[in-house]
Amino acid sequence: MLDKVPGHISPVLLGILAFALSLAVVVLPPEQAHAQPKEPLRMSLINVASSGGDQPKRVISSILKENKSIALIDTAIVRSTMENFAVNEKILRKGELREKFQERISRMMQAENIEGLLIIDVYSKGRKLQVVVLGPEGQELRDIKRNIRGGKIDQDGGLDVLKDVFPALGPAVLDYRDRVQASAPDPDPDPDPDPDPDPNPDAIVTEEKTKPKPPPGTFKQGGSVAAGVFLGQRSMEVSETQSIPPDAIKHRTPLVGVGINLDAVALPIGDNKDSALLVSGFFNYAPFKTEFKTQGGDGSTSSETFSSNFVSVGGALHYRRFFTSSTLGGVYGGGEYISLRIASNPNYTGNIYGVIRAGGELGISFAPESYVFVHGGVLPVLTADNSAGALGESPTSLGYEAGGTVLFRLTDKVFARLGYRFEMVQPAFPEPTGDSKIDEPSESRDILHSGGLQVGFSI
Repeated sequence: MLDKVPGHISPVLLGILAFALSLAVVVLPPEQAHAQPKEPLRMSLINVASSGGDQPKRVISSILKENKSIALIDTAIVRSTMENFAVNEKILRKGELREKFQERISRMMQAENIEGLLIIDVYSKGRKLQVVVLGPEGQELRDIKRNIRGGKIDQDGGLDVLKDVFPALGPAVLDYRDRVQASAPDPDPDPDPDPDPDPNPDAIVTEEKTKPKPPPGTFKQGGSVAAGVFLGQRSMEVSETQSIPPDAIKHRTPLVGVGINLDAVALPIGDNKDSALLVSGFFNYAPFKTEFKTQGGDGSTSSETFSSNFVSVGGALHYRRFFTSSTLGGVYGGGEYISLRIASNPNYTGNIYGVIRAGGELGISFAPESYVFVHGGVLPVLTADNSAGALGESPTSLGYEAGGTVLFRLTDKVFARLGYRFEMVQPAFPEPTGDSKIDEPSESRDILHSGGLQVGFSI
C-alpha cells in the first residue's frame, strides 16, 4: 500500500480508468451513447470518516485528475456550500439521513453544478472503505464497500473502486443533462439584426460574478411529541375601582408540573415546499397548595391550606415560510383554556380564562433540524371567571403574549426543547354579585410566566 500518491499515473492505469469510464456509455442504448455530451463530468469527493479517509480520497482524486473528461471541484468549495444549505458530514454519512435530506443535498450540488459526488468513509479501525456515489439530484446510485488495511489503498485499489462508480454515475448524468436541456427555453430566434459593427476596442466590459444564493429551505410532512417538566410563576391581583381604600385580592404562586407538546407539518405548500401549514398543541398541569392567613381581633394569626391546581391546554394553526435556507417566519391563530382552581373557601377559588391566540413568529436554524423561534401576539379574552362567578360576568378584553423556543437535535429522532412564554390578561368585572369581599366594580391583571425543558421524538 502507498502512503503517498505519485504525481503521475502510468498509461496502463489510465487505460484501465478509460475502460471504466467507457462502461457508462456501453450500458446505454446506442442512440444515447452516440449523443454523449462533450462537457467534462463535474465531480467532487468528500471525506466523512471520523478518523482517517484522507489517503483513499487522495488516491482516488489523483486518478480522476489525470482524466481530461472529468472536472474535479475542490473539496473546500463544496464544504463551504454545504454550510449554506445545512448539510453536514453526519447527514452524508448515514443512509437514512441522505434519503431524508436528499432534496437539500440536491440543491447544494446544483449550486456548484456538481453532477457526481463521492462520499468516502473509513471505519472498523481502518479495515473497511465505503464509497457512496450520489447522482446530480442527490440520489444514491451505488454503495461500494471494500476491505482494506490500515485505512489505505493503492492505485489498483482506487481503480477497482472507480470501475464500479462510472457504470452507475454515467447513465444518471446523461439522463439528467438530457432532461435539463429539454426543459431549457429556446434561444432567441431573432438576435439583434444590427449589432454594433465597430465596437470600441478600448471598452472594458466587466461581468459581475456572484455565487448563487442558496434556495429557501423546505418542509417535509411529519410530526413530533415532547414531554417534560413544566415550570411557571403566576401573579394575579383584582381590586375595586370605586372604593377608597379599595378592597383587593392578590394571589401569587410558583408552578411545578408536567408539560406535553404536539407539533406536525400538516401540509407542505408549493412545488418547492418552502411553505407549509402546521398544527401545534400543548397541555400543562401543575398541582400546588394555597395558604390563606387570617388575623384575629386580638392580633393572633391563623392559616388554612387548600389544595390547588393549574391547567392550560391549547392549540394553533400556523402558516410558515422559509425566506432562506436557515430563516423562516409565519403567522399563527388558535385558542387556549387556562384554569387555576383552589378548593372551596370564603376568600378566593381561582380563575378560568378562554382566550384566542393570534400573532407572528420568526425562526432561525443553527444546525440541521435545530431552531430558535420567537413569537408574539394578542390574546383576546372571550371568557373570564373569578371565584366561580362571584365577581360577575366580564366583557371581552385584550391580553398579550410573547415567548421563545430552542429546539436542538440530539439524534436522528430525538430532540430537546427548551421554551419560555409570557402571558398577561386584564379583564374587568363591572357587576360583582356580592358573594365576595370584592362587591363593587373591579379590574384585574393576571400575569403568567411559564416554560420548561422537554425531550421529544420525531415521527
